[in-house]
Amino acid sequence: MNPVGWFEIAVSDMDRAMAFYEEALGLTLSKQEVGGLSLFLQAS
Repeated sequence: MNPVGWFEIAVSDMDRAMAFYEEALGLTLSKQEVGGLSLFLQAS
């Protein structure tokens, strides 16, 4: 099986989206600011 390496989902409420995906996928995400963009990355 090939794991997903990267995907993007546009959202209007980043904190709400982070909480949703952490719960739905059972992940821990970390918020990063890169080049003026907010990103959530899976914590390792």
